[in-house]
Amino acid sequence: MRTVQRWYKRARFLRVAFLVASLALLTVENTTAQTPATPAQGNQPAAGTPAAPASPPGAQDKKGPTVDTVSPTYRPPDKDPFSDPNLVRKKGAPAEPVAYPPLAERQAKWRERRNYNLDHNLPPPDPTEQYLVDEFDVKGVFATDKGLGALLKVKGGTATLFVREGAKFWNGSVTKIDKSPYRDLAKGTVAGTVICSEVTLYSDKTVKTGQRPLTYVPRP
Repeated sequence: MRTVQRWYKRARFLRVAFLVASLALLTVENTTAQTPATPAQGNQPAAGTPAAPASPPGAQDKKGPTVDTVSPTYRPPDKDPFSDPNLVRKKGAPAEPVAYPPLAERQAKWRERRNYNLDHNLPPPDPTEQYLVDEFDVKGVFATDKGLGALLKVKGGTATLFVREGAKFWNGSVTKIDKSPYRDLAKGTVAGTVICSEVTLYSDKTVKTGQRPLTYVPRP
């Protein structure tokens, strides 16, 4: 009787174990069937990335020249690749000095200024303002109580004018009168230089100011 009961219990245990194993196997099969296959990472393109076009048959990779075919000597190009001839500024004629009005015209304008100043109780312009810097010769440099002065004579004329530093011309002024330290003569006459500023007008409407020294060296 005990043997039959023992066999009966063992058979029931085996039946239950078989049912549990069958249910477990069926669950694994259903899970595998519902899960989509994942593509390999290295073989599939990323989402949104267009696929590379297929190379046509017979196509080859483009390659540059080989080392043995390239010359080591540099040859400059016949034309600058960075220059545009349409944008190059053409050089015009160089600017030239503009001539000042003739002496007669300058004297007429100087008289107009003098008359206007006298009518309005203003000091008249200096007589030297009628002339250009290069229209004078220095006839003497003098030491006075008020400093150095110079005697100027108009070239080709008889007019003689005495000037000091600050005297004005039509195109400049006396900026400095220098005394030569190595020569002194009687009656206060000394050797020296009258340094003048000189304004030059050019055809391109530019103005340049330079210096013109007028040197006086008396005869021994």
